[in-house]
Amino acid sequence: MKKPLLLFFLLSLSLIGLSLWGLSVGTVVIPLSEVVGSLLQKEGASSNYILWQLRLPRVVLALLVGAGMSISGAIIQSIIRNPLASPKIIGINSGAGFAACFLVIIFPQVSIEYLPLAATLGGVIVASLIYWVAQVRRVSPAHLALIGIGVGFFFEA
Repeated sequence: MKKPLLLFFLLSLSLIGLSLWGLSVGTVVIPLSEVVGSLLQKEGASSNYILWQLRLPRVVLALLVGAGMSISGAIIQSIIRNPLASPKIIGINSGAGFAACFLVIIFPQVSIEYLPLAATLGGVIVASLIYWVAQVRRVSPAHLALIGIGVGFFFEA
């Protein structure tokens, strides 16, 4: 077996194992056999509600967020051509933080439920701004990183 295939197999196994563990631990500890039985739709499991309504959505959301973060990191690393690059180097995090702070300071009466929306919009606006500058100026990856750092410092200030 080749090393990448073996690594993929081991990582997939650990992901499944940790997901099952995440479904079984909590305030109410559910045995692993009951978790597997509930997931396979065996009737009679007394913890179906806890698993299907509380824990499974959280585990699935955690898996999706982790996948999204890994994809965004891979995209940034391939654009910048630097294996250590992160979305922070482009300034997207700073734009999201600025938008969230702007919402809280300028509109204090707005519900806190709108903070994630404001942060998302701030990140998208900053990413669009950086993308536009990169398209207009036809910049190299190194210049894109410098533009992102500058924009990030601007919004952090």
